[in-house]
Amino acid sequence: MNDFQISQIDMFDVMNNIFNIYNSTWSSKTVFAPLVTEFRSNRTRIGQLAIISVRDDTGITIDKNDSRELLIAKAMHLGKAIKTFAMLSGNDMLGKRVSKSQSDLIAMQDTLLIAEMNSILAVANENDTALEDYEIEATDITAFETAITDFEDWKSDPRTASIQRKSANDELDVLIQQTADYLSTRIDPAMYLFETGTDSFYADYFNARTLVDPQTTPLALRGSVQDSETRLPLQGVTIEISDSSLTRTTGETGMFQLASLSAGMHMMNLNCTGYQAQAFQLNIVSGVTSDVVILMVKLVTE
Repeated sequence: MNDFQISQIDMFDVMNNIFNIYNSTWSSKTVFAPLVTEFRSNRTRIGQLAIISVRDDTGITIDKNDSRELLIAKAMHLGKAIKTFAMLSGNDMLGKRVSKSQSDLIAMQDTLLIAEMNSILAVANENDTALEDYEIEATDITAFETAITDFEDWKSDPRTASIQRKSANDELDVLIQQTADYLSTRIDPAMYLFETGTDSFYADYFNARTLVDPQTTPLALRGSVQDSETRLPLQGVTIEISDSSLTRTTGETGMFQLASLSAGMHMMNLNCTGYQAQAFQLNIVSGVTSDVVILMVKLVTE
């Protein structure tokens, strides 16, 4: 996500918090309540799209590579038995069908590798009874077939993830702008209903709208919190700057940002249920937005 998207989402979260605090003030207003419902519906969808748009496919690539290595290892095990059977039975043609070396298989493109694997599988199925004498059971052949299927599934995942991110980001742009316009053209004008109210809903609403305006509030710190293993966003992480009153809690995207943080060294503390607490120093430079990615480690339970 880009800077503008992050700033707008942060603003939406602040506004939603204001609505939560003053729920008893506005919920009975038949004109106003549907406006908040529509805004919250948009915010929920924005959260879903934001998660997809920042999803890292590193884990997918690692799993694909693991699947590829497992597949080749099974092919080599099966191939050795077939070669031995072909040699002892004098069947040179059979031996040539499984003649690829391990380095040959490793060097193959994914599509060619799958074709070669299916060829080996066909040979194994054709000679399954004879291969029992070479310690190849029916379960070994079935496991090899499963490994082929698994690799075929993993093969397309990184590209699919990239397409999904692009699609989500495009929809996110449109929906963020629509939601910002909705606040300006529908909810802002309707706030006149509370201008003379007995509580601070009206004042707090417009104060929040001003304070988080991304065009006027410079960012000092922007970051995201992720699970160290899955690299998925972490929700519910509490972020505190120890020498100030600034605190944030991450939403579905795992992202956070802090404005009006003075230049210099600051201690940042992070806490999340089920994860190891973290604390480290940040050097904030005046006029510069510092970007951080924080990986939190799960607690080990015995």
